[in-house]
Amino acid sequence: MIKQPAPLGSRNTAGARIRETRKHRKIRPMDLLAKLQIAGVDISASTLSLIERQNRPLADWELRIFADILGVSTDWLIGKES
Repeated sequence: MIKQPAPLGSRNTAGARIRETRKHRKIRPMDLLAKLQIAGVDISASTLSLIERQNRPLADWELRIFADILGVSTDWLIGKES
């Protein structure tokens, strides 16, 4: 039986694109967490999962750091750019 992905939440609009970019760039969750911690965002693996599933809101400063680490714009993360 194939497990269906959990439906995305509605707590943020960037989570799905964070996950998409992380996977596309072959960044493991633990590596992303390490980079986030160096940049001042100290979150757990379960919190990253909640963000990527759009079940945890992001502060504006967290969004900026995610964008910097992933090499994308904040506008792209929130869906303002294609």
